[in-house]
Amino acid sequence: MTRIALLLPSALVLAVPAPAAAAGAMNTPPAYAGSGSNVICAVQNLDAKERTVTARILLEDGSVTEGPTSVEVLAGGIAQIVNTGGQSPIVYCQFEGLTRKVRGSLLAIDSGGVRTSLPATK
Repeated sequence: MTRIALLLPSALVLAVPAPAAAAGAMNTPPAYAGSGSNVICAVQNLDAKERTVTARILLEDGSVTEGPTSVEVLAGGIAQIVNTGGQSPIVYCQFEGLTRKVRGSLLAIDSGGVRTSLPATK
């Protein structure tokens, strides 16, 4: 066999793209939640019209613990999309439908109030 024939199967495997978790998804950085916290994926719509946004809460291993949940966020409004009590020390929010004018964030709240607020980024 020629070298090209031997390398061709390897090149084909490298050309296959890895599956994406969600096309166009934006994630927050990971946050420490702990067992006494409530984690919220929230959206602020700064646009002049309603927008649909989907969110989910993921554990540190990438598995989904809440969602996906979709909501219509009113123009100029804020919506809480999904929330959960702390099931893992480290969690993050993943959003679909965010734009420059529609922003997502993760809030970790305990009995003392908001402990962590992190914006979603690409």
